Amino acid sequence: MTIYNHISRNVTRFHDFPTLEEGTLPAGYSALIGAHNLQAPLPDFLCAIGTKHKKHDHARWHIFTPRHKPADTLYGHLTFALKYEGIDLAIFNALFEKIDGKAIQQIILSEPTGRYSRRLWFLWEWLRQEQLDIEDATTGNFVPLIKSKLQ
Repeated sequence: MTIYNHISRNVTRFHDFPTLEEGTLPAGYSALIGAHNLQAPLPDFLCAIGTKHKKHDHARWHIFTPRHKPADTLYGHLTFALKYEGIDLAIFNALFEKIDGKAIQQIILSEPTGRYSRRLWFLWEWLRQEQLDIEDATTGNFVPLIKSKLQ
């Protein structure tokens, strides 16, 4: 089982990114990169969950409030990344090479009409050129892949 964050683990250094304040936890892509040891070019900015109740930037970090903290699961951090960081195809491709399709399939089956699970479904099948064993969605609204505000 992959562990994304430990309460006792305070991240202050992450790859070549500037040092973070103590108590800050990686979120989204930074948590996925760390937990799965992904080898992909790092984006210009990464996200973390800080201890203060005000969003702010610190060098190349976007620091979110504790209320933004995602569930400490694969789906939690993927959802956070899609919601606040946009789509980074290099990170998704590196992640999809490391995880089993069944993990993505479970996420999709848990929320078959959810906007983030549908995006993950598309990205998995498009990047991997591999269909998941799930029947095509017949209900639900159109979900654009890209959020223009983030990309």
